[in-house]
Amino acid sequence: MSFEALLENYDRESTARFVVSHMEHVAEPEGLDLLGALDYDSKFFECDGHQLHYLDSGPGRYRKTALCLHSCIGWAYAYRNIIPHLQHHGYRVIALDLLGFGLSDKASDVDELSLRAQSGRIAALIEALDLEDVTLIGHEMGASVAAQIPQLCPERVDALIAINPATRLPEDAGPGLHLWQTLLRMGAPEMGSYDLTQSLSAEDFSAYQAPHQTVNGTLALEHFQRHIVLEEGDPDLGFLKAGYRWLAGDWSGRSVVLVGDKDPVFGLKSAQNFRKQIGCAARPVVLPELGSHPLEESPECIERAFEVLFAA
Repeated sequence: MSFEALLENYDRESTARFVVSHMEHVAEPEGLDLLGALDYDSKFFECDGHQLHYLDSGPGRYRKTALCLHSCIGWAYAYRNIIPHLQHHGYRVIALDLLGFGLSDKASDVDELSLRAQSGRIAALIEALDLEDVTLIGHEMGASVAAQIPQLCPERVDALIAINPATRLPEDAGPGLHLWQTLLRMGAPEMGSYDLTQSLSAEDFSAYQAPHQTVNGTLALEHFQRHIVLEEGDPDLGFLKAGYRWLAGDWSGRSVVLVGDKDPVFGLKSAQNFRKQIGCAARPVVLPELGSHPLEESPECIERAFEVLFAA
């Protein structure tokens, strides 16, 4: 559904949609067993006084590591369907919940959610687990965070896969993003999450909702929705640009950008801008008939990234 159609049909009283930004903060849900079917260990890493949750397919089984970062409405659960694909290519898989998301501690202050702080925690995890030959995989907001990691531990990161990336630069904000932010200011539900619900089972829908039903459970979500574009004067903007410049000028690793051609916010134009910012040699890989959440819509699309990386 287009943004225009969604705005026209939006019912402010409807509770049928995935409107996490309007949910009350309630106690941690009991019996939350969303990951039991996955071949993963659910672990926690302490950094800056916070417990960060991550899924780990285990050390010693694979030489390389795929470190996966979710979008601003997701958490590690979003990567469940590409685990077999990554393992098939010989990767140990670590899917991290950024602070404020998923089963990681919830932030009490937005200063804890800065790009510099979030990327620093990820680099600390890479060092603590002594990871090498790391391929970073980031979706949407997660792509902009992942792009800051190579400069922090360049000897450990080998490749970057960006999926429907958000550059977060004000000069790259297109009309779809401006419309999205306008709708958010009007109190409409988060657009990407509405799109996501179209193909989810009831179980998966509950899995995406559950981590938000906690004290401060939506603070990070709301913060990143409203700051997906970093304005001039934001201290994170200089840090973001420096990371992009480092990738474009100093990094010897490989990168590839994937984009669903039906994404109305972070579509082809955003992917092209992101590719230019990070100095990616390959043109964006366009995923036909896929929208804002390619990993949900067609998990096998990750194979396109490996075709480009292995060819390089």
